[in-house]
Order: sequence, then structure tokens, then C-alpha cells
Amino acid sequence: MSNTVTLENEVNIEFFPNPTNDLVHIIAEGLNDPQAVQLIDHTGKVVKDIKLETGVLEIHETIDVSQLLSGMYFIRFLDRSGMITRKLIKM
Repeated sequence: MSNTVTLENEVNIEFFPNPTNDLVHIIAEGLNDPQAVQLIDHTGKVVKDIKLETGVLEIHETIDVSQLLSGMYFIRFLDRSGMITRKLIKM
């Protein structure tokens, strides 16, 4: 199953598979100068923090979650306009 969200300002976010056991692939377009992609656990702790190069127009990242405990996590996209957060399930 894939999660795709298109917002009014033409932001397109896709991440798959969800749920996942090991890797999650992320594609995001239309963010306003994206700065980071973070993976956050249920307590709010940032468990992965991927800094992005300045001027990136599209995000294509793969995050290895195989070492994380099973449960619910959040993928947070940070850009100059703020943040967008989506739910990820680790099996």
C-alpha cells in the first residue's frame, strides 16, 4: 500500500511500502526548499534525521528501518514553509 498526499500548494508525497519491515522509499515533490526528512517514534524522539542539500526540488530517499522496534512512526518533511507529517507502520 502506498500513501500519496497532494496538498493545495501542489506538494506530492509518496512513501512505500507502508507497513514495512525493512526499507521505506520516499518521493516528495513541490516542497518549498526542503531541508530534512525525519523519522520520529511514538514518544516524539527523532530516530533518523536526513539533512538535504540546499536547492533540492525533489526528494528521493530510502530509509532503513530494519533495526527499529515494531510500531507506529512518523515521517516528517521540513521545509521553509513548515512541516508535513505522515504516519508509517513498522512491522
